[in-house]
Formats: sequence, structure tokens, C-alpha cells
Amino acid sequence: MVKKGFFKKTGCILISASIILAGWTFMCSSTSDAGLNAGVFTFDSETTSVSASQYLGDASIIMIEGQSGITASIGSNAFESCSLLTTVNIKGNANVSSYAFLNDTALTHFEVNGSASIGEYAFKGCTNLGTFSVGTLTSLNKNAFTDCQSLTTILIDNPGTFKTYDGALYQDTTLIYVPAAKKSLQIKDGTTAIASGAFSDGNVFDITFEDAKDITSFDLDQGSWPYFEPKLKVSAIGGANTPIQTFFDKKIELKGTSNYEIIYDSGSGGTTPTTTPTPSEDTYIVTVKEEFYSKDGSTLLTTNTSTQTFTVGTTHTISPEDYTSQGFATTETAKTVSAADTITFVYTATTDTPVIPTPTPTPTPTPTPTPPPSTGKVYTVTVVDEFYKSDLSTMTKTITRSTNKYVDGASYSFSPTSYTGYSNWGGRNESGVVHSDIKVCFFYKPTDGKSTAETTTGTNGGTTNKSGEGITASAVAQQTNKYLITKGGGQVVSQSGGPVTIVCNGELNKLLYILVDGSVLDKANYSVASGSTILTLTKEYIASLTPGDHVVQFQYDDGYAMTGLKITASKTTTTVSYKVSSDGSISSGHTKDTTPKTADGFDARYLLCMAIFLLGAGSILMGRQRKLEMILAEQRDDY
Repeated sequence: MVKKGFFKKTGCILISASIILAGWTFMCSSTSDAGLNAGVFTFDSETTSVSASQYLGDASIIMIEGQSGITASIGSNAFESCSLLTTVNIKGNANVSSYAFLNDTALTHFEVNGSASIGEYAFKGCTNLGTFSVGTLTSLNKNAFTDCQSLTTILIDNPGTFKTYDGALYQDTTLIYVPAAKKSLQIKDGTTAIASGAFSDGNVFDITFEDAKDITSFDLDQGSWPYFEPKLKVSAIGGANTPIQTFFDKKIELKGTSNYEIIYDSGSGGTTPTTTPTPSEDTYIVTVKEEFYSKDGSTLLTTNTSTQTFTVGTTHTISPEDYTSQGFATTETAKTVSAADTITFVYTATTDTPVIPTPTPTPTPTPTPTPPPSTGKVYTVTVVDEFYKSDLSTMTKTITRSTNKYVDGASYSFSPTSYTGYSNWGGRNESGVVHSDIKVCFFYKPTDGKSTAETTTGTNGGTTNKSGEGITASAVAQQTNKYLITKGGGQVVSQSGGPVTIVCNGELNKLLYILVDGSVLDKANYSVASGSTILTLTKEYIASLTPGDHVVQFQYDDGYAMTGLKITASKTTTTVSYKVSSDGSISSGHTKDTTPKTADGFDARYLLCMAIFLLGAGSILMGRQRKLEMILAEQRDDY
């Protein structure tokens, strides 16, 4: 027999439990998943910060975005090891703490339209991060990009204390970081120092100092850089510079290599140009350094450096020079060499007034006519390839292959390149001496007797070129990743989310074609506009792409840029019409609409709360029903 009041008490307990569970569910969903919906985490007016390690290892996040006017605060390790996170696109401001995106290996694009502060090792281990772009950079730890092997460029729209040039990062006049994926680098005119670790992640093997005379400090601590494969080339406009020379001399001496070339160009009025010899395949070079010290050995008075070239496979003995008549002596002995090396002889003064030795002049070849004296000015030599119809009557296309800087009086020489389906038939100004801006032209005609105007398709490495230009980028252009995606890189877009806009910093007049997944894209599927190159993929084309990862490539006549584009499946809603028969059934051929009518993020725990509440209410009602039956039974007994 059920005890009196049992159902009422049980119902009250169940209703109370349902209320507590509902509150707990609400709090959990509010704190744990705030801002996260369908793989996209959004910083908005309700969610402005993420605490330390809050989403560590969360594999459901594929994109982070932030609304305009919001400052997103990202705690230490907040999004560490988010294995599917590909894009961060914050339209407002961002404060990024240390290790915030540690080891996010899928991350390809980070963009903040407003101001950003970046902490220590914020992107460490983001091996696929290609582009970092901010409106204004207020602070940055130079270790932020450690092990970002794919990083090609850093962009700052509103430069201040931090600025970029040729994709590298500067703080005031100091170069502080060079992206790991860069192979060549122009160091900005006015740069005064190279910071410790600026090249630590670097793979640069071709450097040009636009004005070497401004460099006053080149920190020796640059990790394992430089490498000497392929050959290291350093060009210093403005003449010889002691910090630059000292840095590379130390590295060359440390690594025992001669596979390098340093060219000092006196374009800005510096010292006489000198060139470090470059060995051929059958010779090796030995650098001989003579260091002269004061009588007490405490002061280095001067250093003489010379080189000697020998045939590979031979052994030679190099002895110290005799400078006793000039007041110097040495305890050094002869040294034997059989490969490229740097050897040093140390001399100490034997008197208080020694005669400083001067280097023995190197024999010079037969004199050549002396060119007019240099004015110190820098001029541009532009190399242009011109394409003509088969009868050479009309030029059909022009490609600017390269622009090159030379000081007044310097010599230049260029050769024609190769284009699929074309042959070179002449040129103009192929070589000479620079005294003004020069345009070098090479002329090409179709090898099959047809001009570009007469053809409708071309080929690009076996891929049909539907652009109608019939021109293929040269092998050099196809292998030179020199351009940068400045906006819209690494987007995640649904099939119904088109059109899609991507901006590249290449000049529009150099663009040859657009490729998607390695195939040249039909012009009907996109449009381009100037302002660098603004590409817009049509809504219809985006809808035709299969869900998954795709690669978009901008191919120019002298290089390329590429970025990822992730397409997600569109959500579908089935619209159902019912035809009801006279018996109330649904007619044949019609199906019931199964599309959820509630929000995608509805938490099923609320259903459990509702079930418990209804069970409690039912218990109370049952208790009242039992009480009523008992009263009626007592009344019947009285009669």
C-alpha cells in the first residue's frame, strides 16, 4: 500500500530536480560553447574573450572570426592543438597571448583588420601558416613565428613602430624577423641593424641591401643560418660595409665553405666595388687573412685579406710572409691546403712604431676602356617579352619579365627565355652599360605558324588553357613563389556562399591565368580587377565545387601565388506539400518533411529536463486523484 503523501512528495522532488538540471545545462552551454556554432567560433558582444587553454585540443573548430568593433582577447594556449583550425579572420582588434595557437598545423591564414598585439610563441609550430596580416601591429614578440615553415609574408596595413618590407618585419629601423619560406630578400633602404635571431628560421640565399652604408650592426646570433646550398649571394649597394663583411666572414669561416658571393656596389658613393671570387667546378679558393697586432698584443692594428685559387685534387703549402723589415714577426708556420679553406696568420709588432703592411696588389688583366665615371644614381632595366603574329605584322601580347636595379656605369646582359609554342626571332638592347633607364625587348612568334589571335586554346603543362591566350608561363615563373595573397586567403565557404573574392599583390597586367587544383580556370568562372589583382570567383562556380580543400593559384609571367579554399556542403531544407486523401492519409508519392524546425545547436539535455518536470507534475496529479478517491470512499461508508 502506497504511503499517504508519497506521490505529492515525489512530484515536488522531480520538479525541483528538473529546474536544477535545466539551470546547470544552461550554464554549461553558456560557458563551454559560447561563441561556437557549427565549427565557427565567433567573437561578438557576448563573447569577447577566451581563457587560458579553454579550447585546447578542440578538433571541432575550423574557423575563428570576430565582429567589427569587438576586441578579441585570446588567452595563453587558448586554441592550442586545434587540429582542424584553418582560418582566423577578426574584423575588430585582437590581443593574442603566448602559445595561443601552438601547434595548429592546419592554420593557413591569420588576419586582423584592426590592431593586434602578439605574444611569445603565439604561432609556434603552425607549419602551414602562410600569411599573417593585421591592420596595425602594436606589439609582437620576435619568437611568435618560431617553426612556421610555410610563412611567406607578414602584412601591416597601417605601419607604425612595426612595418613590413618585401614580406619581412621591421621594428623602427631594425630588421627583426624574416619569414621562413622566403628564398630572396630586399633589405629596406634606411635599415640600420639586423636583430638577433632575425634569420633564425630563414632559408634566404639571395640578399640585397638597398643601402649598405646604413647598416651599423649585424648580430652574429642567427641560428643555423646562413646555408650555402644553393650558393649564397649577397649584394650591397652603397659599397663595402664592415658589419656585413664581418658577419659573413665569421659564418664562412665557421662552416668552412666558399660557396658564396658578396658583391659590393658603389652606387651610393661607397668604396671601390670588390667581388669575392666564386669557385668554378674544377677549382677551389683559399682565403688568406693576415692579422697585425700592437707590440703588447692587445690591439688589432689592421687585417689584410687575399685569395688564392687552386685546381681541385691538388695540395699546396701556404707560408706566412716576412714582414721583419716593417717591424712585425710571427710564430706561425706554413699550412697545407687541399680544399676550400680560410687560414689566418697572426703577426705582432716588434717595435713601438711598426710600418703597417699593405696588401700585395693582385695582378690585373689587360686594361679595358674606362667607362664614364659613375654618378652614383640607380637606374631601372626592364626586360620585356613581346609576342607577334606569325607574319610579324602585329604584336598580340606583352609580358614584363623582370625589373632590375643597376647603378650608373654598371654592365648588364640578358637572354631570351622559352615559351611553349613560341620561338625567339630577335631582340633589342640585350646587353650594354647603364647610364639611364633602359627597356630590353625580346621578340617571339608562334612555332606552329598561328598567332595568339588565331588560337582559342593553349596548354599549360598539359592542362588546357581556356583563357584563349595560348601562352604558358616560363619554367622559372612556374617555380618562383614571389607573390603574396593579401586578402581572402584560406577562406572556408559553403557551396551556397559565393561569390568569393581573393586579392593578390601581383600587377594585373602581368597575370597570365588563374588555376584551381592545377587546372587553368575558364574566364567565364571569374573576373579580375586592378588594385594589385582582385579575383572574384562567381557564385555559380563556387556552387559547382565539391566539398573539401581546393587550391587557387595566381600565375604571373614572372612568378605565382597560391592559397587554400575550403568548400563546405550547403545545408538543405526540404519543402514538403501534403495531399490528404479522404481517409486522412498522405497520398502516394509524398513524403513527410524531416527537416529539424529547431536550432541546430539545441541541447538534448533540455528534453530530459522537460521529461522529469512532466513526470513530477504527473506524480502530484496522481496524488490528488488518490486523495479524492479516498474521500469518496469514506462518504460511501457513512451511508
